[in-house]
Amino acid sequence: MLDILELEHPRFTSLLCDYSDSETITINLSIHTILRFAKENKATFPYQDVVRMYHKTGKHFVPEYFLELLNITRKECAKLNSEEIEQVTRFLNVLLDKYDGTYDYRSYLALELLNMPDDQTEIKAYAEAQSHIDRMMLLLTADILKFELGGLVTEGNFRHQLPERTLVEKRCAMALKAVTPYVQRAKLSYISSEYVIESAKHFIAAVEQRKTHNDEQMLMTTNLPVYLIHDEYMFIRVLQTFEYTFSWIAVGLRATIEACTDSPSQASILVESCEKKIKEAIGFFHLLSSMRAESFKVFRAYTEGASAIQSRNYKRIESLCRQPDEDRLNSIAYGSVPEVQEKLLVRPNNLDLALSQAQQSGRFNSNDFGEVKQAMKSFATTLKRWKQTHYGLAMKMLGEGSGTGYTEGTPYLAFVKDIPVFETQLDE
Repeated sequence: MLDILELEHPRFTSLLCDYSDSETITINLSIHTILRFAKENKATFPYQDVVRMYHKTGKHFVPEYFLELLNITRKECAKLNSEEIEQVTRFLNVLLDKYDGTYDYRSYLALELLNMPDDQTEIKAYAEAQSHIDRMMLLLTADILKFELGGLVTEGNFRHQLPERTLVEKRCAMALKAVTPYVQRAKLSYISSEYVIESAKHFIAAVEQRKTHNDEQMLMTTNLPVYLIHDEYMFIRVLQTFEYTFSWIAVGLRATIEACTDSPSQASILVESCEKKIKEAIGFFHLLSSMRAESFKVFRAYTEGASAIQSRNYKRIESLCRQPDEDRLNSIAYGSVPEVQEKLLVRPNNLDLALSQAQQSGRFNSNDFGEVKQAMKSFATTLKRWKQTHYGLAMKMLGEGSGTGYTEGTPYLAFVKDIPVFETQLDE
């Protein structure tokens, strides 16, 4: 394999040394590490160097020869079987999504590497949901802040459209405000300064003390912007906060549906906890609103094929509240998440249905029923606020333009924001 590479690219003798905006890319011995890992599985996969290459070019512009090298590595990994190999393979699938033609919203955000719950997660795991969310929000926020502070260093910085100091200060203040409830529950202490940048540095340092090696690896491998525009890094991280939170809310709604059968008194408590998670996540929309439209318009040109319309977690939440109308279920929104769509076509399972059955069976007394309906009404209001905020931000960035992933963009969001969360009459 090495001979082939040297034949095709004789001028590359080392891999992934630092380089400027010039087209000269020099290489160091990491290429030998990759090949040795692929051929013999006797080396540690060079995650950091591979990520550095992607960050220096943007995922959309990674050289073909390097993609071919990674693909060779993946083929060799398929012959082996170990936990480390499985982890490397998942990472390679994210790296090679554009090469494979599988690039979508999920691979863009590297969601497979975030260790999120899914439909197979037992509902009893929801008892620990808040601690998982708190920890992830601290990690993602600290990483956002670290990157924003890095944008103040202009010398040798290959990123485009770096932010002014005033914008960095604004983002630091917004991020620290958004993360406050998670900080308080996690009992994270850091020095708050009158200078917001200093507060951000103290926050980062406090989170660093709690980081594990696995946390470092997760953060390193889960942000691969398609281009070199500074704001894209924050964009990816904020979307990850939403997806991670939504993944646990879906588990909470499944737990609520089960409670309608087994523990009526718990149903309203579970709905309230799900609402609280959405309400807190909205704070990160305010941070995302600081993204510059001119920056978004540049990098979004390279995100075709990836759109939030492909979010599995949002569809899970929507369909766990009520069965989608036929037109909605057969739309591109659900067609883009076939595993969710197929389950709904075969066997609907949602809170509307569970509540109706519980009422008919007499499992809910009038007090339980009233409390659940009140909790659902409040949940619906908060989720509508989330959708309205999403729509407002999209209008700021896109206007009436089309969305990414060949979607309708803001007209689609305008339609979705008005879809009722529940069919159950909650005002009666």
